Amino acid sequence: MVQIRNRKTGDIIMSLDAPTLRGCRLTGAHLPDADFAGQDLGGADLSNADLRGVDFKGAVLEGCNLHSASLSDAEMDGARMSRADLTNAILVRASLKTVDLSHGFLRYAKAHESDLTSANLTKVDASLADLSGAILQKANLEGCDLRGADLRNSDLTGAVLTGARLVNARLSCARMIHVVTATPAPAKAGKAVTALPRAWWKFWG
Repeated sequence: MVQIRNRKTGDIIMSLDAPTLRGCRLTGAHLPDADFAGQDLGGADLSNADLRGVDFKGAVLEGCNLHSASLSDAEMDGARMSRADLTNAILVRASLKTVDLSHGFLRYAKAHESDLTSANLTKVDASLADLSGAILQKANLEGCDLRGADLRNSDLTGAVLTGARLVNARLSCARMIHVVTATPAPAKAGKAVTALPRAWWKFWG
C-alpha cells in the first residue's frame, strides 16, 4: 500500500493498492501539494493531473508521462526526468533547478517565470514552449529544439546553446551574458573564450 500525503499538512490525499509508485497510472488525478520528494515514479502516467505546488525534489520521473499536467509552483529541484513528456504542461513559476530533463519534451509547455538554473535540457524538444521570464542561468541547452519558443525576458546567463535550434525563437530583452553557442577551442592561459558566431544575431528580435 502506497500513501500519498499533503506536503503541508501531512494528511493522506490518496492510497494506492500497489507496492510502489513506479509505473503507476494517475491520469487526471487531483493531487495539489502532494509530497513526492525523493520517490521513484519512473514511467508513471500523470497526464492531465493536477499537480500544482507538489514536491518532486530529488524524485525519479524518468520516462514519466506528464502531458498536459498542471505543475504551477511545483518544486522539482534535482529531479531525474530524462525522456519525460511535459508536452503542453503548465509549469508557471515552477522550480526546476539542476533537473535532468535530457531527451525529454517541453513542446507547447507554459513555463514562464520558471527557474531552470543549471538544468540539463540536452536535446529537449521545447519547440513553441513559453519560457518567457524563465531563469536559465548555466542551463545546458545543447541540441535543444527551441524553434518558435518564447524566450523574451528570460535569463540565459552562462547557458550552453551549442547546436540549439532557434529559428523563429523570440529573444527580445533576453539576458545573454557569457552564452556559449559553439564548442570552444582551447584557450590560452589568461584569455577568455568567446563563441558568438555572426549567424547568432539573426535570432534576436
